[in-house]
Amino acid sequence: MSTFASLRNTDYLYLWIGNLFNTAGLWIQQVTIGWLVWELSGSATMVSIASSLRFLPFLFIGPLGGVAADRMDRRRLLMITQAVMAAAAVLFAAVVALDWVRVWHAMAFSFVMGCGFAMNAPVRQSLIANTVPLKELGNAIALNATAINATRIIGPAVGGVLIVAFGVAGNFLLQAGLYLCMVAVIFPMKTPYRDTMSASESSALQSLKEGIHYVWGNNTMFGLMMLSFIPSLFVMPILQIMPAFTEEVLHAKADIYGYLMASFGVGALLATLTMASFGNVIRSGWLGITALLSAAVFVILFSQSTLLWAAFFLLAALGFSQLTFRVNNNTLVQMLAPDSLRGRVMAIYQIDHAVMPIASSALGVCADLFSVPTSMAASGILCLVVMGVLMASVKQIRDLRKL
Repeated sequence: MSTFASLRNTDYLYLWIGNLFNTAGLWIQQVTIGWLVWELSGSATMVSIASSLRFLPFLFIGPLGGVAADRMDRRRLLMITQAVMAAAAVLFAAVVALDWVRVWHAMAFSFVMGCGFAMNAPVRQSLIANTVPLKELGNAIALNATAINATRIIGPAVGGVLIVAFGVAGNFLLQAGLYLCMVAVIFPMKTPYRDTMSASESSALQSLKEGIHYVWGNNTMFGLMMLSFIPSLFVMPILQIMPAFTEEVLHAKADIYGYLMASFGVGALLATLTMASFGNVIRSGWLGITALLSAAVFVILFSQSTLLWAAFFLLAALGFSQLTFRVNNNTLVQMLAPDSLRGRVMAIYQIDHAVMPIASSALGVCADLFSVPTSMAASGILCLVVMGVLMASVKQIRDLRKL
């Protein structure tokens, strides 16, 4: 067991620290945009739309980012994208500070930043495999997820405190600073494990088709891709209606809602550390299947929980199962994908981000029509049904072992 083994690679260490800055900026933006839109509109619907707009570009910008990642210098592309996002954050901070801001400005900013995230997400994922040897890839992916979940716990809390202390505009300036810190940190980074074989010199559209054909023609890869959509459709959306569950079922207030969300983050962080420590031993197709089945069961159990301690425990268990699946599945996908196609494969893999707002909206409608516990339980049951169908049709996933 060597939990932090991949951090011994200097180039990966640069990337990992850079990702800390990047994800901290992401979470600070998320909490600040929500608060700003709420102050401007007083509408929960507007808050939901503004927060969700950053996921939409993963549907059409993400694949282009994957093509670019396979045809360009990935490090340079990441630096350019981060610098542009920092400039956009500074511009928006000025609009807010001058009191010119309207709701549509916030929505446009969220969408523009979503384009940046969608462009550099496959680049950042691909760079992990380019900075560590193959035997340490699983550990590196797990530690990358650890960085994301650590800042997920800390970032929103810090963002909220800073809103009170310095105002909303200051948070967007801080976000820009964090993005520029990432540029500075990865500047000396090299990619010693980048495959010398580059993408074909055909058109961008043809390159994208090549990536789609690869995924479609490989039953194992296609099955892993389909698995990645299941938590986005049936597991993660329950977090979006957690305020309603907290008030209607647990009869608690906003502070308990915050603690519940933190318990999910704690479970997720423990999962990433576990996978970093033991992932090379336990990683397999069956691990991902078991983790996702467990997540579905925990969703159903959580929907019926009325005791506060049980809700905390089940939500932490859900976070643990969800992130165990995510890290395991991501590692299997990256190990199967050739480096010349890795950017496009990871862009397709992350399209699931785009369906999450739709699934969350559908779950919210069901909660209004029926009840919050009923809609959550139905989501968990549907997750089990869809997994059963997928396992029956793509048997290769069950046979995957440690690579």
